[in-house]
Amino acid sequence: MPNRTRRALTVAVPMAAAAALLLTAGCSSGSQSAQGPSSPSSAPASVAASGSPVAGGKITVGGLATQALDPGQSTFSSQSRPWVLPVFSSLFSPPAKAGADYGPGLATGYKYSADHKTLTITLRPGLKFSDGTPLDAAAVVWNFNRYVTNHTREAQYFVYVTSEKATNPTTVTVTFSKPQTLLLDALSDSSSGFMASPTALQKMGANAFDAAPVGAGPFKITTADPGQQLVMVKNDLYWDAKDVYLAGITWQNTGPDPQAWLTDLQANSIQSVPMFGAFTPPAVLSAFKSNSSFTMIQGQSTNVSILPVNTYKAPFNNVKARQAINYCMDRQSLATNVMQGFATPAYVLSGPNSQALTGWQQGQSLNPLTYSVAKGTALVKELGGLSFTISTNESSPVLTALQQQWAQCGIKASVSITDNYLSLVQDGNYQAAYTANVNASLNPAGSTNYLDPNAINNKFGWKDDAIWSLVLQAKGTTDVTQSTALWHKIWSQLAQNGFVNPIISSPEYVVSTNKLQGAVVESGVPDYTHAWLSS
Repeated sequence: MPNRTRRALTVAVPMAAAAALLLTAGCSSGSQSAQGPSSPSSAPASVAASGSPVAGGKITVGGLATQALDPGQSTFSSQSRPWVLPVFSSLFSPPAKAGADYGPGLATGYKYSADHKTLTITLRPGLKFSDGTPLDAAAVVWNFNRYVTNHTREAQYFVYVTSEKATNPTTVTVTFSKPQTLLLDALSDSSSGFMASPTALQKMGANAFDAAPVGAGPFKITTADPGQQLVMVKNDLYWDAKDVYLAGITWQNTGPDPQAWLTDLQANSIQSVPMFGAFTPPAVLSAFKSNSSFTMIQGQSTNVSILPVNTYKAPFNNVKARQAINYCMDRQSLATNVMQGFATPAYVLSGPNSQALTGWQQGQSLNPLTYSVAKGTALVKELGGLSFTISTNESSPVLTALQQQWAQCGIKASVSITDNYLSLVQDGNYQAAYTANVNASLNPAGSTNYLDPNAINNKFGWKDDAIWSLVLQAKGTTDVTQSTALWHKIWSQLAQNGFVNPIISSPEYVVSTNKLQGAVVESGVPDYTHAWLSS
């Protein structure tokens, strides 16, 4: 039976620096107040498996997917991470719990210099991509450079990197202009730790590789229907292939309706499905949770549903319009009455499990635009009315409730659900958007994609040099007190200006049939590396 406790990771770090290193792992959130909504009911990231692993068998995983699956290209989104984690694996695995160390993956160890301006990464010897080519230090450096030069989502983690070098076949040395630990955090909790085969990309071309990438993970792609289906089989070249039991995984786009996912699971046409809590009706989550035929697990509550607005176009080029929608947003009611406890209010761009937040109540104290129909209505009258369209790619009960709340202040909001959502945003052809700020890390610097003026998602439409300067300072510190103070200032200024507009926070949920054993939630997505089907 596989050991669910992570294998020991070889770490060499000065004792004085050890505490700073653990800052990226985070700390446990504070207790929730008896007044108002509580955190989503606690559940382990993995459920104790019963019986011995059985080799063979295939599963189908449902949900949504995008057509872009290569994290080294700018079109990649966090929505694709569950589909490609089995293809790539990752350099490191995230801490097993708050305050714990990073686990091994494709890499076995790391070492920081005393000043935290040099990071040395040690790879497993003899690693191979599924196409048989070597995954060595040179390939890692190639991937790191590609993330930056292609202006990808992952580029945000390399902000202070000045060089990456392959000092020998199994050693990568990264240098920084400022002391920091963010990159190591990203290599365990984001797609930055995904290594693509340079040979395969050159041979296939960027478009074909984007549809069916080649990595060094436990599974490899055999058939790809972009955006609809991805068929994988076990990769016998994976470094830990002996502990991979499933013969294959098929990822199936089962549409945007969570109720249909429930029906599919009951019919056994799929065996598992990941769900972002903020976009899933609470009645469906309750049905999953109460059904003894299913196993429901969840990750940390670090993701935040957000309503970014385009400040370069009317009506949100006026700060009063941005403030009005915030004054007329009752986040506690959304979490308690609409999401029925499966979410918490998000007054700042952070979930309650963030290392810089003691709970959602502290976030409320940092947001100056608290719920007030009177203040919101007054601003709408000053504006002479307020109406706009929200673009999104899937429905949510939260949006319906928001429309009703805003109507109390005289605000008219319509919702446009479209498959062209991402291109509309990237082209700046929108007024407001409903999406999620996905951050699998307890470190709030783990996702600054919606704050970075150089990121593709900054076309969500705002720019503030003062806020971005604070973000850069937060990324370049290893002191938890200083980092926390900076993030509190960042969050308050974002809230005051109504730039990103957080709404609620919720974890990623994964529901599986009981016959599927050994699945876990890691880095906010399901991991089936050591899963198996019981008889």
